[in-house]
Amino acid sequence: MIQSNILKAGYEAIYNNLAELGEKTELFLITSEGLCDLKDDLRSLVCLGVSDVCQLCPDKNGEKVEVGEMIFEVPARIGCMFFLTVVSRCYPQLLETAGLLIQYFKDNNVIMLEGYKCHGDSEGKIVIESVIRKPKSNWEFGVNNLPVVTLEYYVEFGINSLKGIPFKRVEKLEIKGNIIGDGKK
Repeated sequence: MIQSNILKAGYEAIYNNLAELGEKTELFLITSEGLCDLKDDLRSLVCLGVSDVCQLCPDKNGEKVEVGEMIFEVPARIGCMFFLTVVSRCYPQLLETAGLLIQYFKDNNVIMLEGYKCHGDSEGKIVIESVIRKPKSNWEFGVNNLPVVTLEYYVEFGINSLKGIPFKRVEKLEIKGNIIGDGKK
């Protein structure tokens, strides 16, 4: 498992959790392929997408992390913006689906990623944070003139360097010597 796949693993974990929620509540279907027609299904459609990925701070700062018998640079801190676009047949259904998603991430904002631990982090978890902003006016309808709303979430990841420098721990040595004189003049 390549640790740099943590972005993909985080996306897939969020997608799978939402697919399970949609099945359990029978309120929405989830897609990662963009918005399309609702067809004959009476449920809402939720599209999980990524709007931005960026590095948050310089990682060539001289800081090092010890992992086993290797020294690595600190992981690159990556910020990722996820969005959930909800399309429904009517506003009550749209608002019910949006409310369910908001409540879900309020109660389940930590996802464990098995096998994806960045250097210096022993937990392997990601924390999903909602993007705080004021609502903006959006009078346009979305797909086929149906109501649409988008929720935004923020996640941080750490991506490891593969270039480690080996080192060996030094055993404590006892140094013996003779002292010449008493040190007084």
